[in-house]
Amino acid sequence: MSEFLGKSRVEEADLDKYYPSLRKYFPMLAKFYTENQRMRIILPLDYDTAEKFKNAVAKKYGKVTPVTVHDAALDAIKSWIS
Repeated sequence: MSEFLGKSRVEEADLDKYYPSLRKYFPMLAKFYTENQRMRIILPLDYDTAEKFKNAVAKKYGKVTPVTVHDAALDAIKSWIS
């Protein structure tokens, strides 16, 4: 999609301009197109650090799920940046 639009960052407004009904009828496809070029971080953790991280996530969010791990990682990144 970004190659088609000639842009490195595709926003929802771009999709609406070229494919007006895409977000309405295919929301997951629209999400793929807007998030496809975003940065991804893969971080292998040693076992002790992983256990400490899971315990901290469970303490703050109540349980460890992909959503809570994502939220915890974003919180950590935002606090580290600021």
